This record gives sequence, structure tokens and C-alpha cells, in this order.
Amino acid sequence: MKLSKPYLIAAIFSSAILVKGFSVLAQTTPGTIPDPSTSPTSTPTAAPGAADAMTALNNILAVNYIHHTNSKEISEANEALGTLENPQARSLAETILADHQQNEQQVEQLATQKQIPLYAYQPATFEIAGDVELGSLSGTEFDMVYVRHQLMDHQNALQNLNLLLSQVTDADVQKLINQTIPVIQKHIDLANSILSGFPSNTNTGTPTPTGTPIPTGTP
Repeated sequence: MKLSKPYLIAAIFSSAILVKGFSVLAQTTPGTIPDPSTSPTSTPTAAPGAADAMTALNNILAVNYIHHTNSKEISEANEALGTLENPQARSLAETILADHQQNEQQVEQLATQKQIPLYAYQPATFEIAGDVELGSLSGTEFDMVYVRHQLMDHQNALQNLNLLLSQVTDADVQKLINQTIPVIQKHIDLANSILSGFPSNTNTGTPTPTGTPIPTGTP
């Protein structure tokens, strides 16, 4: 199910704060302040409701992160195909487009099945900045920068997906992440191969992923 409410990627970065909030609520009775003289000496056990809320939160974050990534890559590939000239770079964009469209179908099916809200795609500010910079280029320079941009994007996505996988406990959401990771790795391998063929690509090192890894759940 898709909601008209804009998807704010910043919600992902607030997850750690929310989870800590759940933990505090799980240890106290609403509307009361614990009395040290009557508090048990053993470590309080989180109430089932808090554990369920944490699971639901991580599910929403994980599925919407993949939804955001798919939407971003689909949008960028469609736009780039109007400018790309290099046959290999065009092939990469076409592959990215097809693969992320297919993955998005899996996201929507799971979201419907588990009643997870999908928020409307809205690019983050650093993503908009990258798109604007790319749009100012043309020819071979555009082709090479697009491929490098995709390499960095997918490396960052791979890092975040592995982090999400370590936090999510729902088997169906874990399955979705595990289905997405090979797609991301495939695009990384293709981009690396294409970059090695650009005569003007003198930087042989691996680009450093941009963006901030997303914190989810309790470490």
C-alpha cells in the first residue's frame, strides 16, 4: 500500500532514538516514576508490546529503505538514458532500471502482505545535489560520472542493507533484504567493469561510498 504522505529518509536516522524510547517505556508503568527503594534488583525484562513495536519499526525502516533505493535508481536510470552515449553505460542504466523495477514489485507485495506503509519517494538533499551536478555534464564526461555515481550509490546501499539485515528479525523482511543484496552487488560489479574501460578514468581506486549508514534498532 502506498500513502500520499511524503517519505522522509530522515526518519531512518531517528530510529535509534525511537528504539531507546521503546526500551524506557517497556521498563516503567505509564504515568509513574520508578521508586529506587521499591525497584527490583534484577534487570527489567522488556514487555512483549515493546518488542513487537521494535520489530514493526525495523520492518517499516527496512522495507521503506529498499523502496527508497528502488525509486531513486529507477528515476535516475530513466533520466540518464536520455543523455548516455556509451553503449556499456546505457546497458548499465537499462539493467539498473529493469532490476530495481522487479525488486520494487517484491517490495510492494510484501508491504501489502504485512500491511507495511510505503511512503512516497522524496530524494534526500545530498541526492538532489548529486543529480544537479550530473545534469550539468554531457558526453563522455556524463557517461563516466554517471557510472561512478552508480557505483558509489550501490556500495552505500550494500552497506546499509547488511546493517539492516543484522537488525531485522522478521523472516519475510530478511528474505526481501537477501533478495535485494545480490541485485545491488551485480550492479557494483557491472559499474566496476565499465569504469575500467573508460580511457579517461585514471583513478584506479575504489570510490568511497557517500551518505551516512543508517542506524536501526538496538546494537
